Amino acid sequence: MTQSGSMPRATATSARRCRLNALITAALAIIGLLVALGTPPATAATTTTQLQWDLAGLGYLSFSGIDGSYGPATTAAVKSFQTDQCLSVDGVAGTQTDGALSGVVKLVQDVAGATADGAFGSATKSAVAAWQSANNLTADGQAGPATMAAMQITRNHQCGGPGSGQPSPGSSAAAQLQWDLAGLGYLAWSGIDGIVGPVTEVATETFQTDACLSVDGIAGPQTDGALVTVIKQIQTKAGTTADGAYGPNTRTAVTSWQQSHSLPADGQAGPATMSAMGVTRTQHCGAPPTGTPGPGVSATTQLQWDLAGLGYLPWSGIDGITGPHTAGATEAFQADRCLSVDGIAGPQTNGALVTVIKAVQSKAGTTADGAYGPNTRTAVTSWQSAHGLTADGQAGPATMIAMGISRTVSGCTPPPGGVPISGSVGDAIVSIAQAEMNNSAHNHEVGGYNCNYYTTYLGESGTGSYCSNGWKSEEWCADFAMFVWQKAGISLAGLNAGAVSFYHYGRNHGTWHTGSPRIGDAVVFNVTADGGSASHVGLVVGVSGSTFTMISGNTYNPSDGQDDAIKQVTLNDTGGGISGFADPVTAQPANNNQAAFQYFTGKGLSKVQAAGIVGNFDQESSMNPAVKQYGGGPGRGIAQWSTGGRWDSYASDNAVWYAGTLGANVWTLNPQLTFTWYELATYSNYGLASLRAAGDVNSSVIAFQDKFEGCSVCETANRERYAQQALAYYG
Repeated sequence: MTQSGSMPRATATSARRCRLNALITAALAIIGLLVALGTPPATAATTTTQLQWDLAGLGYLSFSGIDGSYGPATTAAVKSFQTDQCLSVDGVAGTQTDGALSGVVKLVQDVAGATADGAFGSATKSAVAAWQSANNLTADGQAGPATMAAMQITRNHQCGGPGSGQPSPGSSAAAQLQWDLAGLGYLAWSGIDGIVGPVTEVATETFQTDACLSVDGIAGPQTDGALVTVIKQIQTKAGTTADGAYGPNTRTAVTSWQQSHSLPADGQAGPATMSAMGVTRTQHCGAPPTGTPGPGVSATTQLQWDLAGLGYLPWSGIDGITGPHTAGATEAFQADRCLSVDGIAGPQTNGALVTVIKAVQSKAGTTADGAYGPNTRTAVTSWQSAHGLTADGQAGPATMIAMGISRTVSGCTPPPGGVPISGSVGDAIVSIAQAEMNNSAHNHEVGGYNCNYYTTYLGESGTGSYCSNGWKSEEWCADFAMFVWQKAGISLAGLNAGAVSFYHYGRNHGTWHTGSPRIGDAVVFNVTADGGSASHVGLVVGVSGSTFTMISGNTYNPSDGQDDAIKQVTLNDTGGGISGFADPVTAQPANNNQAAFQYFTGKGLSKVQAAGIVGNFDQESSMNPAVKQYGGGPGRGIAQWSTGGRWDSYASDNAVWYAGTLGANVWTLNPQLTFTWYELATYSNYGLASLRAAGDVNSSVIAFQDKFEGCSVCETANRERYAQQALAYYG
């Protein structure tokens, strides 16, 4: 958070990042509307006595300073509050200042359990004192820095909008790209630096995903064209020149439009603004996008058609350019076929692709020439429709299983151990977060002004001009959380330096929930009604009954009274300001869940029963057949069967033996699914009868959990949540 002193604030948008709250956002939007309409500021929007009570209640003035006289002490307190709130600093409690005071006081009252009328008084003072006492704070009735930090309420903000030193749009292709991405809410305004680094690439990838384009982080002709199209729609709605290039004029027009529609007036056409404008933000891809190059145009294009046709690449990934996503898809195919994994489609890889595609074409009833193209896609779509499968034209795992074609081959060496996935990923997150909290080289700011290690490590574009040691500066609670998740093996796709990005991450992946958290979750505070901002994010490192323990960065440090440290705190599940929790999503083949769901319904289980199995496997392994238990534990594969037992030792009941009878690689999905069914159908103690008797998701999850998994710490609520997601997606 911003420190005291005359130095300018470090970043332009951090007020929306770590501690911005919903009521202040709404208050400022209303204030902006009044200003836009020409309402003159009042000279005394509240009585002096009430003003002093408000200032004293928030710790800007002592209670003994309440004397009804608007003197130098009151003026100084008003200026301090205005500075913290990014208001015009004149010491006059006009309409804007009074509205902001009311908004902050209401937040304090809400957390303290007092009537939220926006006016600090003796009743609020008593409620705050009681809250402080219950939370081991000095019970003085003042919601000063320490108390507001404990309440997860922002005290001092940083002003929004691009800074004066940032490159203007049009000054370079990189700067214009960043203006466009920031204008659409994919990048923070502070991210405009004219340098295309990792943060800009991630923002580009997120836009490409939303626009059904090839996701490579490179703003080529298709991406630029899609940006222009969307921006023109925004400009038209906002009533400004529709030239397809975001710039100051567009930002001003969007800000005015937001003010007139009671939205946070940040000038960014993010999800809430685009929704209100009626502009589609996220497209849905079911086929190659218009303009996709045809197969055979080049070797690269044919390779992409082949990989997409087999479900290793989305249709939108066909762009004729060999980038990181094509290489990654090639590696995945190579791993499945026990080839040298180098991401290069050489003779062996191409030969294997031809073989698999010919098998698919033969099953689908089309010419078996070994090259995926529109005719093969049409034939596969028809075959899928006739067999009750998702008719997307891609011969992914579920379709190949249904066709009786082996997707993977045996003979591969097992993957390296210690990969932190699913149930074990929580342990990894806890370990990493605690280590960083105790790491004296990382766990603090240097020189104040939000100069921190985590923004620097992630390559984000916070400013470095105020940092004496080469670190970068921006509010960093989200950066800390991203760092920990990344180190634990979590994909950061869709996340950025805004705390609210964790809310959208959870919503987009189907893992957002309220109630009880699980270890490793991101806990998000004060998400605004439109989903445009949140105040803070931390990571859950412990759960006990109705409370949980959180570690977060950019947190209040009692030793210096600033928000500049990594700290641990224990909170109630429904404590003040908690909007909800986002489960991390591990990097797994996206269609493994669907393949498993369809496999078990194909065995005669009901949809809720199949979902119960999927929910259990998601909790155990994120449905990753190649995972070993984190920390060197015995668990292996999707069910985390134990070495020395059901994984490799029990007579006629171990996965390695069973895969051998199939001539299959035990580290792949299909043999593990079929082994699961073998165990269920062969050994009654694994609970097939109980599972078949289950009539809803809850009882299905518990039947499989208790009989098949036999877990000691089951986290049943998580298994149920994953099962409900599977039912919603595939049922």
